[in-house]
Amino acid sequence: MLHSQTESVADGRRVQVLDISDFRIPGGTSADIAEEITAQTSAGWTTGLIHLNSSLVARAAAFDPRIRQSVTDGSARLLLGRDPVHADVTVIRHPTVLQHAADQLPPISTEHVLLVADTTVIGTDGTVEYDPDQITRLVQEHLGRTPRWAALSAEIRSQLEQAAPGLELVGDDWVNASDGDVASAEVRPERLGHQVHRDRLRQLAGLQPLNPDPGQTTASPGSTASPGSTASSARRSAGAGQQDRPALLLISSNGTGMGHLMRLMAYGRRAIEFEPQVLSMSQGVGAVGAMGMTYEYLPSAGALGMDSRNWQQIFTERVGHALDRIRPSIVVFDGTWPYAGIEELRSSHPDPLWVWSRRGMWMPDRGGEQLSTSAWFDEVIEPGDFAGAADVGATTTASATRIPPVTLLDADDLLSRDAARRELGLPADGPLALVSFSGGTVQDVGSDTAAAIGACRKLGIEVCVTRSVVAPHVALPPDVHVVNPIPLATYQRAFDVAISAAGYNSFHELLRFGTPTLFIPKRNSSLDDQDRRARWAADQGWSHYATHVDTDGTAEVLADLLEHGEEMIARIARQDPGNGAVDAAKVLADLHARRDVRRGTW
Repeated sequence: MLHSQTESVADGRRVQVLDISDFRIPGGTSADIAEEITAQTSAGWTTGLIHLNSSLVARAAAFDPRIRQSVTDGSARLLLGRDPVHADVTVIRHPTVLQHAADQLPPISTEHVLLVADTTVIGTDGTVEYDPDQITRLVQEHLGRTPRWAALSAEIRSQLEQAAPGLELVGDDWVNASDGDVASAEVRPERLGHQVHRDRLRQLAGLQPLNPDPGQTTASPGSTASPGSTASSARRSAGAGQQDRPALLLISSNGTGMGHLMRLMAYGRRAIEFEPQVLSMSQGVGAVGAMGMTYEYLPSAGALGMDSRNWQQIFTERVGHALDRIRPSIVVFDGTWPYAGIEELRSSHPDPLWVWSRRGMWMPDRGGEQLSTSAWFDEVIEPGDFAGAADVGATTTASATRIPPVTLLDADDLLSRDAARRELGLPADGPLALVSFSGGTVQDVGSDTAAAIGACRKLGIEVCVTRSVVAPHVALPPDVHVVNPIPLATYQRAFDVAISAAGYNSFHELLRFGTPTLFIPKRNSSLDDQDRRARWAADQGWSHYATHVDTDGTAEVLADLLEHGEEMIARIARQDPGNGAVDAAKVLADLHARRDVRRGTW
């Protein structure tokens, strides 16, 4: 039976909701916990936090700033030491945390335990990330309860069911507090935001809001909180106005690769006048945290299995909520098709300036219709392309501020050959080839990878394959090295040659940082003209080009790259105009200065 929620909670070791996790984890998990704390506070529930030092954070690090803010403003209590703790409901986020750090828990008595699986049981490289049955036993041992599991997505739910059929899984996926209710095909505005979280704690654990009308003391995305509300106060405390630097919100579409996200990170690294924060629909958004930036993940319509029209409202609500909380001076969107909600957001949030970062090299006769959305933006930046002279796409005649090609890193950021191989655990001597075909079809990626491995073996070259290639459908021989560092370019000097797709990011990193490369354009690209980009580079003598990989032909090309690669790379080095990320940062700084001068009219 639940303890009375009206009894005294003066004892800081008795709370309604106890959140357990590693609060140093950057990005999604900590952002979701912070949102849930706000929802719990608005309902009148007390929140306690127990932090576990897990192996997920490999070095000493501070709490995520949003969690720190929750403790600072009194929304949550950090419970330290070994004194007993009592909670009506305990929510454990990220199973791996508990699997490796359960012995750090103090004595806990609780009525309900909800274990939120934020990540898949099987990692992208096929390894088992955690054992659900083992974690269930740990909860039983340390908390005296059998947990109910909640999956963050259908994929995670499926893996949990297969790995541990006896788990007690709650009926609905654990929708993040600011994602809204996406379980139904129809998006209902009254179910968006923090109310989702309050409802599920009431349904799963019997908690009843102590505030008579919590809807008046919190703000769902896009709504307005009352001036004295706890949620509103928390946002004022955490907003950009309290920081020394103005906030810069960087929004990327999902795409099929990492180009959108990497360009935004490149801008954020060099825009030193700003405090950058990333909101991305890319499932690779964890790379942002690895670079030390704050980020949020907004699942795309495809990731949620939703109709794009219904998802559009979630996008508008979620970004609106981010604008309320972050209060950026400038918003940068990187993608080839701006979402319709941007026009609505500009109307409802008129203060920030908006920039469209729009790379060129579009397929001929495709995509011109979205260029009309340039009117939604105060500035359009077009990152250049080494193969820009071959560009015949729609953007070539569109107005934009054009800058040199953009890469996340500069040459000075790269490790030496010896250091890169040592950190990746690769052989110190002998030639190494990097093979990277992300974003193709299963058949293309599998057959090209197998042929590339065969070609390297003919020449006695050891093979390194990026993890994105092998997850989950490409089987690899045991002598192939799998690498997945973030960012990969840091370690690029480890490789003597590369066989790669010709997406914007990989193309410019490989050429700029001096890796002789055979480019194989991706065959299912909907807008990016990888074929024209790769052909142009080959015509200039910068690299080699092929439409597909075959063992004998590729071996001949690799042999040529090993012999003549240095002189090929020297050609592009002589023409490299420098990293356009520096130019983009200057554009943003100038925009901010103009905004301050013309604040009355912008």
